Amino acid sequence: MTKEIMQEAAQFLIEEAIKQGVTEAEVFIARSEHLMIRVRNREIERIENSISRGLGLRLYKDYRTAIVSTKDLSKESLLGLLNIG
Repeated sequence: MTKEIMQEAAQFLIEEAIKQGVTEAEVFIARSEHLMIRVRNREIERIENSISRGLGLRLYKDYRTAIVSTKDLSKESLLGLLNIG
């Protein structure tokens, strides 16, 4: 997932939230990287690398607050985040 894709998803969420009458919205984009190197008897036994990316959303509507997050940036998933019913 590139930075541009994450930014497009954030912009899409804000635009859709406004359409649904949300009074305030915040989008959080998160990325973390984890590197683990296991050494046993002075030899590298295992190397693991992982990258995690996701998007969080805080909404305010009708005196209610919702905080949700996802790693799935499909439009269907993003629209599901706005279902604060």
